[in-house]
Amino acid sequence: MKKLLRCLLATLLIAGCGQDNSSREQEPMAVEDTVFGDQVETIKRAEDRAREMEGRVQDLNKQLEGAEGESRPDPDQ
Repeated sequence: MKKLLRCLLATLLIAGCGQDNSSREQEPMAVEDTVFGDQVETIKRAEDRAREMEGRVQDLNKQLEGAEGESRPDPDQ
């Protein structure tokens, strides 16, 4: 009986030391869900605003060039 218990205990110990392959490695959290989420959102909004402003500057430059071209005196006259 003691021999059977020893064998059973040894078998359980060996089985308990096995590696658990069934659990998956956790995926990292999205940056927006971390403590830096507010900062990332602010940076994205600032970048969007900068692109909008750049487009607006280009539009204003085109309008200014067009207005300057209309106000120039015609050299042929």
